[in-house]
Amino acid sequence: MGQGLADVNFERGGDVAATLLSALDQGSLERALLDGGIVIFAASGTANLTKTLTVSRDITFDATGQNVTLSGRGGLRVFAVKPGVKFTLINVTVADGSSDKGAGLFNDGGLVTIRNCTFTGNSAIGADGANGPDVPFDSTQDLTGASGLDGLGGAIYSSGELSIEETRFRANSAQGGSGGIGGRIRPSQKPRCVCTSTA
Repeated sequence: MGQGLADVNFERGGDVAATLLSALDQGSLERALLDGGIVIFAASGTANLTKTLTVSRDITFDATGQNVTLSGRGGLRVFAVKPGVKFTLINVTVADGSSDKGAGLFNDGGLVTIRNCTFTGNSAIGADGANGPDVPFDSTQDLTGASGLDGLGGAIYSSGELSIEETRFRANSAQGGSGGIGGRIRPSQKPRCVCTSTA
């Protein structure tokens, strides 16, 4: 069976060379990302990702005319865009991403355009704070647990350029992590004095 990738001439807003993507699986998506350029989705379906799709070359993902969902399965971020990279996403549903920041898409200084997409069910959850220490009986150390970290950008977190057009956001969420539990004082290990009376 082929890899689901083929070079074609595809007319969409002008005659341009593009890559036709006919298989929705992790390997085909990663190979397309390595090649860069324009990627046209030629089939509908859902890709249940096993790793985050890292965008490190200029690329356009265009699923116009198809129903394409890229899912993080509630366990991983869907897209991560590297600094200085141009990424355009058209007519794709980004679903069920999970991370502490930008669960659907994390733009780390890239140039991102999102057009006619849907972001749904993505969740950013901050890490829990560390528990306070267990200390000896005579310690003066602070026993307070650390604060939980922020969860930022359930659907998208961007520290670069971001353009969003005609895009829907549904049931995305962000929440901070829980604070750590306070520490405990250990009982004194000093030997006890046992006294007896001779009277």
